[in-house]
Amino acid sequence: MVSLEQFEPEKGEICYDKRKDVLYVSFYDTEKGKWVSLTIEDLKSKSKYFPEDDTLWVDIVDKSSCESEHFSGGFVVDFDESGEPVGLEIFGWKKFFDTERNRK
Repeated sequence: MVSLEQFEPEKGEICYDKRKDVLYVSFYDTEKGKWVSLTIEDLKSKSKYFPEDDTLWVDIVDKSSCESEHFSGGFVVDFDESGEPVGLEIFGWKKFFDTERNRK
């Protein structure tokens, strides 16, 4: 994963460790004006792949979202009413990862 010092505001980074089934996401939260890093363990049980759109949906926490923010890393973060991340949508999953091997 690239160090946060190399990122620019509104950009993000995604890294998936297939062996550990852990997704690492870093992004700049423009609302709060700070970097946020998420570690999502056991990704397969918390996500759903949509092959027709080549999109992976990840539930971070079981809450409703009220706002979304798009990041140049190819993903959208959904936030709850208090500004906490609750969901993650990754577009072009096959471009980044071998989906068939990851989802089995």
